[in-house]
Amino acid sequence: MRLYNSGLSLREVGERMTPPRSHEGVRLLLLAAGVELREPHVTLASGRKASTSTGWTGGERDPGAENLSRFGHAKIDVSQATGLKPDHPAVMEGRTLFPSTVVAPAASPRLLVSGHNNPKLGKQVMRGDRAGWPIFHLALEERATCPRSCAMWGACYGNAMHMARRHRADDDLMPRLRREIGVLAAKHRQGVLIRLHTLGDFFSVEYVAFWAEILRDHPNVACFGYTARRVDDEDRNSARIARALKVLTDGAWSRFAIRTSHVEAGPERSVVVDDAPLREDVVLCPTQTEATQACATCGICWAAGSRSKTIAFLRHGMKRKGRKMVDAELTAEPEPPVVDIPAEPATVNVIAPSKPSPMPPPAPPRTPAAPERRPERPSVPVARHNTGHALTPLVFRRADRLAKSDLPPVREKALPDQILDALADRPLTTNTLAVLLGAKELPVGDCLTNLMRAGQVSCEEFMEGEVRRRRWSRTA
Repeated sequence: MRLYNSGLSLREVGERMTPPRSHEGVRLLLLAAGVELREPHVTLASGRKASTSTGWTGGERDPGAENLSRFGHAKIDVSQATGLKPDHPAVMEGRTLFPSTVVAPAASPRLLVSGHNNPKLGKQVMRGDRAGWPIFHLALEERATCPRSCAMWGACYGNAMHMARRHRADDDLMPRLRREIGVLAAKHRQGVLIRLHTLGDFFSVEYVAFWAEILRDHPNVACFGYTARRVDDEDRNSARIARALKVLTDGAWSRFAIRTSHVEAGPERSVVVDDAPLREDVVLCPTQTEATQACATCGICWAAGSRSKTIAFLRHGMKRKGRKMVDAELTAEPEPPVVDIPAEPATVNVIAPSKPSPMPPPAPPRTPAAPERRPERPSVPVARHNTGHALTPLVFRRADRLAKSDLPPVREKALPDQILDALADRPLTTNTLAVLLGAKELPVGDCLTNLMRAGQVSCEEFMEGEVRRRRWSRTA
């Protein structure tokens, strides 16, 4: 009770209990003890708390809602959300931050994962005309399947999902999805709800047509989700995908509610905000503010009545390291300057001595010792992207007193120069370059990445079976 009265949330109280309890278990204990629950909150960019006056406010909940998810929600603090730098390899190469989590569909245990494993989705719909429908979600590789025009290209919340299993968008994806959806649709006759996509995006027009075929073949399947594809995109391929999605959503919104991730509010859109919106046509996600437990108990994203509204999401994802201390120092009020105030003279009763004692001679003033000066290190200018050209070959020689002409010859060109010479005639893969130069593949790949950042080479990715390879060519 002491922790609860201190202003902690139900989840924070549960984490400090022994043994730890879920926020739902803490809520039930407090209700049984007759404690009045206050509205939960999240921290916004302005420092104030987001009110959660709509939806669930700690009262009676849907039966069975305590078993919707295996995991609890992460605490959201928009002031700590950050993204990757523009020159980060994951941003430049258009891939996930965690490439080891990307698996081929043929090697994955399942493509559609139950919402029970997602703290935000939930296991099954709890209200509305789809109550009882199980929820599944599909994750692809972020950035690899997304348009570069996405406003969250570098700040994707997938940067904080190091445990998520991402699926590669190869030729086996759609056939495997068709089989899994057929099994689920036959098992759950009442209906199946699929979240597209917890990570990734629609990557081709053929992929959009695939989902149109799924809706045609399985009337008990419905989908909802978000896409960064926009019809006004400068990339023609991305604009074609967006137009195909618009045709499908306009004709089947009740079963294919896909909102466009945008920077401005509008019908059938979603936006990312740092503070609670003040417009009536913009709804802050009730799950993020804990106004409801999960998407399963909300349903506002796919509801027909909210089609004309915009869903706003608080900025979340990868967090800054040690930023709270820096912000505290920057926002702290300066201390008042210390001023030396002379003390008032004190009144002292002086008694004249019977015999005056001679005063000792004044001590000579002490000269302060000169501070020890350390030799300054010469500053070496470092380039932003060093391609290795400034490195001179080093050779370790024994003191065998041999003449310089008798020593073995030293290769004069550095590895980046050798790579550029090899790429002068034709494009080559990383493995082929390593074999031609007689070097290991890892340093060759590092040099190629630095040369690409410097604009001297370009990279083209292609699939060779189930292996993704890179072909390099010289740009100048």
